[in-house]
Amino acid sequence: MRAFQEQHPSVSHAIKYEALTENPESILAELCTFLDEPFDHQMLEHHQGSHNFGNEDPQVRGISGFRPSRDNWKAMPGDAVDLLRRELGETAVALGYSIH
Repeated sequence: MRAFQEQHPSVSHAIKYEALTENPESILAELCTFLDEPFDHQMLEHHQGSHNFGNEDPQVRGISGFRPSRDNWKAMPGDAVDLLRRELGETAVALGYSIH
């Protein structure tokens, strides 16, 4: 992902999940500008429409709107946290995340 962004900055736009959940209107407006598409406030109310849930995560199905979410992985069991740090640490740091 990072290599593609570096090689093709005019056709790539990165969005951090945390930023989207903490400030959805601003992040979606930036994305729409990048895509040269109009921003529509209904994007912020996607949960109010009817949906075909298909294979959707049943835990997510009951959530309405955007909810800030940050560092939830730190609450995982210690061995899982150690594995994540070991396997994803270098990439996470390169993307601007703290792994501590």
